[in-house]
Amino acid sequence: MLADPDKPALIFTHNIVIWNHAIQKNLGFWLCQHPNSQQDVPCPERFNLDYNLYWSPERKEPSFITSDPDNPRGTHSHSMSDWQKMGEDEHSINADARLADARYPADNFTVQPGSAAEKIGFTAFDPKQAGLTTALPRPPVQPPAFPLEVMDPADY
Repeated sequence: MLADPDKPALIFTHNIVIWNHAIQKNLGFWLCQHPNSQQDVPCPERFNLDYNLYWSPERKEPSFITSDPDNPRGTHSHSMSDWQKMGEDEHSINADARLADARYPADNFTVQPGSAAEKIGFTAFDPKQAGLTTALPRPPVQPPAFPLEVMDPADY
């Protein structure tokens, strides 16, 4: 089934984003254009980001990247306020997520009381319950494609 070109290619809402380098991959494909007509459209029509909490342990301000429509390898960087003026992340905030100990190797992402995550409607969950919770079934054993038998070279 093909994606509907009139719907956002990405919907990313109610998340805690912890970052230390960049929010998006620099040479990603973040064009605010309709995929068929190549006409410029408001970014939220292609990428719907909202109600997110962005937090850098180094207290950096987030920046967001869009591709240059004339040169998709070129990028434009946007401050959070400029990004919000484009219609993205209008209700998102940049604040301390107040996580128990998100540093490696502790990796304790428990949201502490009073976290700004409450302001974005984040629902706390047990991260140990995220992802695959049961083993994937093993594919059936395939018989050999042709009979294998030891042959005596003297037979030839």
